[in-house]
Amino acid sequence: MNEIFESLIVLDGTTDVWKILIRLGFAIIAGLLLGMESRSRAKDAGIKTHTILCLTACLLMIISKYGFYELSKFEGIQYDASRVASTIISGLCFLGSGMIFFKQDSIKGLTSAVGMCLTIAIGMSFGAGLLITGGVVTIVALILQFILHQDFGILKSNKQLLVKVKFVVTDGYIEHLKEILGIKKFLNFKVYKENGEQIVEADFYYKVEKSNDEVINLVKDETQILMIKIY
Repeated sequence: MNEIFESLIVLDGTTDVWKILIRLGFAIIAGLLLGMESRSRAKDAGIKTHTILCLTACLLMIISKYGFYELSKFEGIQYDASRVASTIISGLCFLGSGMIFFKQDSIKGLTSAVGMCLTIAIGMSFGAGLLITGGVVTIVALILQFILHQDFGILKSNKQLLVKVKFVVTDGYIEHLKEILGIKKFLNFKVYKENGEQIVEADFYYKVEKSNDEVINLVKDETQILMIKIY
């Protein structure tokens, strides 16, 4: 009975199921840590996405390495442990490409997509049994994310946000708005009447210094602004 049961279970060369479970456990922990870091920066791919992605990559790597191991016992059958592993990158990384989109002359989601590819690679390393390598890369990735998101020196943010604003026009208010927001010029400038008031709808680029919320904080006391939207 034991022989039948054992023949149904394909394990790695040590026939120790705990080593397989440890690899999966490391992948879950790494995915959680990377997902928590991503969620702290309000990214679309958060804890659940990174955890499941890392675990999936780890499992597929284990299947690729050990799932077809018994085929090597048969003559005339070639066993290629890299066959499934080679499709993980193109298969799972395709999910990350779906997060990249082009909008208003700028590319969004590129960093998130690359982060997901790194999560996949870490999961694969655990699945291959490279626990130290996967663990070190996870720690290095978290440290790099922290450092690269600091706002000093060469790391100071220079990205621009496209902002749409709607406001009531009075004498000198356009110049006032340009001054507090550092607007060089308005785009798609549109003027019309609404409820007896002169209204302006326009777009402009805002250079981010700290966070995307700073433009909102600068105009929170401006009662003439009816709407502001950041892309």
